[in-house]
Amino acid sequence: MKDVFQSNPYLFISFLFFLSFIVIFLLYTFFKKVYLANVEDGKIPKDTLILFRALKECHFGNLEEYLDILKKLAKKYPEETEIFIMAGDVVRKSNPQKALEIHRELLFRSEVSGKLRATVLKHVGKDYLELGKYTKAQNSLSESVKISDNGRSRQLLSKAYESTGDFKKAFENMKKSLKMENNLNEKILRNMAARFAAVSDNIEEKTIWLGELKSFVSPKEGAVLSLSKSVFDGKQRKAQSQLKDIIDSYPDMEVSARSVLSNANWGKEVNSEVEGKYMKIFRKNFDEAVFVCGNCSSIIKQEDPVCGNCLSVSVKKIYESPEV
Repeated sequence: MKDVFQSNPYLFISFLFFLSFIVIFLLYTFFKKVYLANVEDGKIPKDTLILFRALKECHFGNLEEYLDILKKLAKKYPEETEIFIMAGDVVRKSNPQKALEIHRELLFRSEVSGKLRATVLKHVGKDYLELGKYTKAQNSLSESVKISDNGRSRQLLSKAYESTGDFKKAFENMKKSLKMENNLNEKILRNMAARFAAVSDNIEEKTIWLGELKSFVSPKEGAVLSLSKSVFDGKQRKAQSQLKDIIDSYPDMEVSARSVLSNANWGKEVNSEVEGKYMKIFRKNFDEAVFVCGNCSSIIKQEDPVCGNCLSVSVKKIYESPEV
């Protein structure tokens, strides 16, 4: 046997695997037999089995079965607040109003204080968000972070503020959340700034978010954002100088740069003096022209530097008529 293994080492490795399998199988069989015997003898509480079933149903996404088990546990252990929190979270998927009632009722319990109260308030805030009651969500989540600050509650609070149009507080809370969770992914903040810049109707707010976005993008994208900010701020000389720099340094961004100039009357005059390949387009009235994102091909307002769909500061393309 020894000679066989020496001449064929792979056979020896296969034998070890087979032997290991046999040992594991025997141990599993023994454990299963002893475990079941202990359950039958009452040595392992039935509650342990119920909890195991709850974990199993939760893991596999069988929410109805999971909720039924939680109801049984809640009936047997009505003092355990966490069971009701979990039950409310399951109910929220189909009936957020009922979930709110379950969670809000917990706030009247004397034992619900400190971090536990902060947790319950966080779940109440999630219920309000699901119901579209954003101001009430803000109140619950603000109270939660005052008691016990944490990243997840800050994220939810950010969502609540964004839903009511308070972009500044939304951004601040997301920034705090990422810092608390040591999340170095700046893409979240970059996309928020881009989204706010794209949807803001107020010129002052738009320029704030363009400036914020600039810190997250490439130099050539940043150049277009700076130009756009100068146009919105009414700084004509600075904008003209920036346009020249963009054409010299990043010629593929010329259409993007010239399109944002259309936001000002003097910008249209500057575009009317264009030379080269864009002369036919920009020297005439191109109000009917269509600008599209070079990244996702979505239509973009000619004066906007940010695509509202993919949130990129892309190389814009221009078509002379909507039919094209």
